[in-house]
Amino acid sequence: MLHVFWPAVRRVAPLGAVAGGLVGLAFASVIMTDGGAVSEAAVTLLEFGSGFAVLFTTGVAAGSTATILRTARRAGVRPDREMLATEHTAETYLTDVPQRHANHLLGSLLDRLNPPAEVKHRNVESDGTASAVLACRSTTNFPVSATVRVAARDQGFTVTMRTAPAQTWKKLDGGASWEVLRHLLKTVDGRESRRDSSGS
Repeated sequence: MLHVFWPAVRRVAPLGAVAGGLVGLAFASVIMTDGGAVSEAAVTLLEFGSGFAVLFTTGVAAGSTATILRTARRAGVRPDREMLATEHTAETYLTDVPQRHANHLLGSLLDRLNPPAEVKHRNVESDGTASAVLACRSTTNFPVSATVRVAARDQGFTVTMRTAPAQTWKKLDGGASWEVLRHLLKTVDGRESRRDSSGS
């Protein structure tokens, strides 16, 4: 668990420092308003600011770690640092599919999603490449944005998928983006090859 918890702490620490600074400033301003000394306000800023930063950081990291452990258990895998990443991509090459056009294959893939995802945007480019932006949710009800792109290549199609938190400022998502990508990959049948990578 620690190999997931400590990286989570490092990810959320900057946000914790900002939150702690704001709390410390709020307490210090109250002291100054009541006529307190600058030195007293400075001590209060450090004490309350650093204390809140530690509590905030460890609390958020612990919550995310617990969610990752549950997600990994449901998936039947060991939790690892890859699940901490808030951006995941995968590429799959399909052959021997009945569809002749990328847009038709994309539609078929979207129809097979269970639970279904909300299609926020769908596009067909001039070269026939089809893509869709989906609004998905993990089993913990965390909102995830997914992009699926289908392009013709040789005698088959390349399907590229990307997942990330719908709220782009999120530093941790409890493995939600990882879980949604895994679900998308399971939906795509007839895989011959696949390449996965994780971002920050």
